[in-house]
Amino acid sequence: MRRQLDPGRWLTAMLVATCATPVTAQTPPEWQADLDAGVSVLPGRDTSWSDFVLSLGRVGPDSATAAWVQRARRFGSSEYLIGARHEHIGDALAWYGGAAVGTDNRFLPDWRIDAGVSQRVRRNERRSDAIRLGATIARYDSGTFVTLTPGAVRYFAVRNAFVGIDAIAVVAPDARWRFGARGQAGIDLNHRLSARAWLGIAPETERGRTDIVKSAALGVVVAATQRRNFRLTLAGENRARGPDRVTVSIGVTQKF
Repeated sequence: MRRQLDPGRWLTAMLVATCATPVTAQTPPEWQADLDAGVSVLPGRDTSWSDFVLSLGRVGPDSATAAWVQRARRFGSSEYLIGARHEHIGDALAWYGGAAVGTDNRFLPDWRIDAGVSQRVRRNERRSDAIRLGATIARYDSGTFVTLTPGAVRYFAVRNAFVGIDAIAVVAPDARWRFGARGQAGIDLNHRLSARAWLGIAPETERGRTDIVKSAALGVVVAATQRRNFRLTLAGENRARGPDRVTVSIGVTQKF
């Protein structure tokens, strides 16, 4: 799981994981607003560390397009990213693309481009399998970082469960490659409550520096109504360099 709230990635993960299942096949296009906020605690440090993301988009049966803004606060200083994203999911092929820009950022990138694709390789009544590849190019003051995330996911029709794993490879401006992996899993516990989990040892980039981070997270999604759901995530991380961190994130999605 990424340490920072990252607009669109939750939806992308769900779209890719389900790999064009018929869950939304009869759903007409509608507007959707997402609000996410997270607060981090750095043990032994008295500091303000938080993230806030607001997005608004149009969601259809096989695509989603959204614009978003992110505010990140670190050690008394705030930075912003503004971006847009489009996602499409077909019968066997899903893909997404997006871009974001900031101004005078130090810990967030000056700009970032994301793209990815997922191809279903097998499907039957009980499950479907897909392979996927994501790529990110981000520019910091220290240079340009490229992240590649090849992976695979298996989706189970029973309870809309899925398991997946991604390899993480980052090449920094010093031309050194750093490698790791993350696993994800999810299940619908009932018609209103879903659980998601992440676990990884992988390189992550912030403040123009890439470190190996051990991370774990557990989240729940509560469907209050057919048009509104709430999210709660608890995440922890241990860094090779720098402070450890515990993050609590809450979110809400409203369709209208």
